[in-house]
Amino acid sequence: AEIDDVKKKITDDFTAKGMTVAEVSMLRRGPRELGGYVKFTSQGSDQVQQKTCTAAMAADKTTTWSCQ
Repeated sequence: AEIDDVKKKITDDFTAKGMTVAEVSMLRRGPRELGGYVKFTSQGSDQVQQKTCTAAMAADKTTTWSCQ
């Protein structure tokens, strides 16, 4: 469920910035760490771009993530 939540947050964030998300993949790298990528197209572009994403779960179950 945590992975799906993170994927949804990433998708929602990129969509809110006007991008079309083609794919989000996040895999567990450790007990509290996820890693993966997001593939997306910018508005007015057909070129698919990819950013590497990481996510970390804190002890209180809050999740922080970033894509670069």
